[in-house]
Amino acid sequence: QDKREVESLNRKHLLGLQFVQKNLVYVEGLSSGIPDQEILQTLRGERYFGQYGKIIKMEVINQKQNDSDPNRQSFGVYVTFAREEDAAICISAVNGSFNGDRVLRAQLGTTKYCPAYVRNEICTNGKCMFLHELGDSVST
Repeated sequence: QDKREVESLNRKHLLGLQFVQKNLVYVEGLSSGIPDQEILQTLRGERYFGQYGKIIKMEVINQKQNDSDPNRQSFGVYVTFAREEDAAICISAVNGSFNGDRVLRAQLGTTKYCPAYVRNEICTNGKCMFLHELGDSVST
């Protein structure tokens, strides 16, 4: 118990840090007529982000209704690729391209440490997008 508390105190300073994750791409400005339950499967496919490389994780975020047209949703997505090179290719291809009449923005994603990791506990969130081991490129 004491060892765990000491380890937790040693990790406490990690809470405020953010990391650029070189295999993580954040894309904003997406819109589609794809049903919600099919979005992830479709975006993982060869017509979308799957064409750039093997995808480890994908998380859709920021789904917003357009007030002037409720059928037009805008959303962002975090795509974690197996390789940093694939993320770089994806960013080069997607950033500035169009999705309908929207310009897509793509950049390296940032992440932070999982609160469970910082407390020296096991993360039980199967969809957790945060770091569970020490990162190597710090930015604040």
